[in-house]
Amino acid sequence: MPVARAVAIADAVVAQINAASLGITALRSYADWDLELQDETGPRCDVVTNSVEQKDELATRGNVKFTVPVDIAIRQKFGENKRDPTTGRVQLVAVDALILLTETVAMLFAGKSSIDGSGVAFAYQDVAIMANPIRQHLRQFHQFTSVIRLTFRTAN
Repeated sequence: MPVARAVAIADAVVAQINAASLGITALRSYADWDLELQDETGPRCDVVTNSVEQKDELATRGNVKFTVPVDIAIRQKFGENKRDPTTGRVQLVAVDALILLTETVAMLFAGKSSIDGSGVAFAYQDVAIMANPIRQHLRQFHQFTSVIRLTFRTAN
């Protein structure tokens, strides 16, 4: 069954993250979850196609070039055991480890090109860490949230 380019690309991103054995399991979603996590399980990694910024343009006669952004969100809720008892702030060492994880995930995609299992060829155009971490989430939710944006090019 044919799938949309954005879905094929997001699935390939999930596969690449999971193959890297980083101690997280990436899942593809449509960001249909609450931003705030309710429990303090290990880090969660969601791969979401950015449907607002997808573009297409005519590359040559009969050939269309597509630009497909994909966001990777890494989130983890911190319980009382990960907070400083005096200040209530999340312990630096816990946040530092997730900042490193975010950088490691971003580096999986830096300067590479690939072909996914469905045969859709795509190239990485850009890798950007959009937030690492979102400070408001640390203060408000006692939760680490980072966002990596990957932008891909593909053609028909």
